[in-house]
Order: sequence, then C-alpha cells, then structure tokens
Amino acid sequence: MGAVDAGEPLAPTEIYSLAKKFVVGQWNLRTDNLASRRHTFIRPVKTLRPPERYSASIVLDRAITRLRMGTTLLPGRAGKYVLGVDPACPRCREPLTARHMLLHCQNHKAQRDHLEAALHSH
Repeated sequence: MGAVDAGEPLAPTEIYSLAKKFVVGQWNLRTDNLASRRHTFIRPVKTLRPPERYSASIVLDRAITRLRMGTTLLPGRAGKYVLGVDPACPRCREPLTARHMLLHCQNHKAQRDHLEAALHSH
C-alpha cells in the first residue's frame, strides 16, 4: 500500500480507493491458504416446497394472494392507469379499492353481515 502524506487532505474517491485496497489486501492475506477463493461463499438452501394453498380453488388462491400483496385488479387502482375504466364504486361513488369493497360498500353489506354472523357463531 502506498504512503499517504498527512499534510494533504484526501478526496473521498482517494479515501475509498485506499480503504478498498486495504480491505482486499487483508482478505487476500487471510484466504491465501484456501484451495479456491471461488467457493468461500455459502449460499442458503432454498426449499422447493409448493406455495401455500388457502383452498382447493386456484382462482380463490389468486384472489387471496392479490389481496395480501395489494395488487388487486379492482378499478380503484387500475382506473388511474387504464383508459375507459371508472375508478369509482357505481353505488357509493368512492374509489373502488379492496378496503372499500370489503369493509364499507353498501353493495356487499349482506355478504359482510353473513360472514360476521358465521364468525360469531363459532
């Protein structure tokens, strides 16, 4: 490694270059006795198990996964990007998002009440 003059301030790129040379030099000193440096990185094992299933229906599984990821195909989000799609709920005139449809929309109140009753009965 080259000598550094203590009186001259160093530019950030020079500091980076010197630090990198030092770290790489130290790494090489410690790994010289290894047979091959290419094989020193240990990769984590990836399992090949299938993705989680929520039901026997692939359509329902996709819908649940999209809801969990926030990537539903509802017009509330797509209406901003797709021409000709009205992003508002036809009844409430609120943005038709998953939150609105599942929790607030009057069009789906009967289904919510049925689900709530089923949840309270258990």
